This record gives sequence, C-alpha cells and structure tokens, in this order.
Amino acid sequence: QYQSQLITEIMYREGQQGANPNENTAPLRGLAVSMVTATGRPVSGAVPVGAAAAVPGNSGISSASMGETPITQITQRALGDRSYDKRKNAALEIESMVRSLLSGTEANIAQEKQTVILRIINQLSVDFCTSMNANYRKGGLIGIAAVSIGLAHDAHAFLEALLKPVLLCFNDPEGRVRYYACESLYNIVKV
Repeated sequence: QYQSQLITEIMYREGQQGANPNENTAPLRGLAVSMVTATGRPVSGAVPVGAAAAVPGNSGISSASMGETPITQITQRALGDRSYDKRKNAALEIESMVRSLLSGTEANIAQEKQTVILRIINQLSVDFCTSMNANYRKGGLIGIAAVSIGLAHDAHAFLEALLKPVLLCFNDPEGRVRYYACESLYNIVKV
C-alpha cells in the first residue's frame, strides 16, 4: 500500500493528477523508487537518470527530473553526508568541475558553459540549501562556496545566483547552518 501511495504521489507531482492507487500501474512497474528514512538516508532502490526522484530530505521533485544533473550521484551523497570531510571532498570535486568548465575559454564564458554552471548553482540552491536535512543544507552552502572559488574572477557574473541561497540560510534555526552560511559568504566575497 505504501508503494502505491508513493507511485500516486510521483504521478501527481509529474502532472498526472488523475492517478488512482487502485489503477493498474503496469507502466511504472520497472521504475525503481528510492525510499528515504526520516534521517534522509536511502533505504533501497535506485532511480534512473531523468526519473522523478526526490532528493533525500527535500519535499519536491528534484532538478534531476528536469534533465541530466551536472553533479554526480556520488558527489551529491557525499555533499549531504554527516561527515565534514566527505562534504569538503565533494565541494573540492565541484570546484574542480567548475574550473575545468572554465579552462580553455576566452575572457567571456561560453553560453553553454554558463548554463551548466547556473544548473550547478541551481541544484545546490534548490536540492540542498532548502532541504529539511541540516547536513544537506551545510553541504549546499559548502558547494556554493566551492563554485564561487572555482569561478574565481568570473564569479561576478553569477553573484545573484550565488548569494540568494546563502542569505536565506542566515535565517536557519540551526546554528551550524548559519555558521556555514557565514563561511560561504566569506568565500564568495573574497574572490
């Protein structure tokens, strides 16, 4: 029954509001759904790329459902991990990804690379900084700071997108998240 409710919820979120839990769900039988515990840890299953999947700790369709995500699943998991070292290593990977996007370009960033960078920032903002899980919010803030450091002198072009989620996290009820917001803001400003 829980799976039926979950499938109904996925169908509803995808715009198929007429879904009935008693209907035949044969088209969705091959879809592996990722279930999450209250702490935000995956229970079992895997979600294929492009499938509607909620990021652990977030209550909505992730940016993964809107196309290929620029941040790998392994990096996303590490970014939301309880361990600071794992979050920091994931942030360093994001920073190197942004730097590799900028390498070989002229003074102006190519339009397609700018779009990828904006998708990275959007994914960190939506899927991580607004998560119900504090570790995901901390990881999102570290990731945004890493994007800013990776952009270096080109960060001014993305300043509004970088600052908005950080400033929103200053109102977070958790003190550690507010601390990470301060640290992230410092890393954005110092570039």
